[in-house]
Amino acid sequence: MAKVKVGIINVTGYAGVELARLLHGHPQVKLVSATGRSAAGQKP
Repeated sequence: MAKVKVGIINVTGYAGVELARLLHGHPQVKLVSATGRSAAGQKP
């Protein structure tokens, strides 16, 4: 089965970091992007 590509917008604080950690460790998810407020308006 193909992995689901996931991007997280506005990853800040404990909840955002924990969500990124959980998704990164999931066998069927590929975390392709995670941005915070400091990256607003910037191209990846």
